[in-house]
Amino acid sequence: AGGTGGGQQRSNSSFVKMVKQKNHTNRNQSYKAHRNGGLKRPQKQRFKSKKGVDPKFLRNLRFAKKWNRTGRPTGEEES
Repeated sequence: AGGTGGGQQRSNSSFVKMVKQKNHTNRNQSYKAHRNGGLKRPQKQRFKSKKGVDPKFLRNLRFAKKWNRTGRPTGEEES
């Protein structure tokens, strides 16, 4: 005798889908990063550390630098 038409009555709230939330956006980050002088690179050191380098190589390097600086001692001039 009821006017529901038989079967189970469903409320509208069960059919409403939840809005998906945006978790992350990268918008504007690049702009912000470049505002004050741009992206900075780490400053390079003038001389890299020779720590942990092969001792035989280091010894040879020292001699190479030494002779580079002064030139080979010739003793007598050959012409």
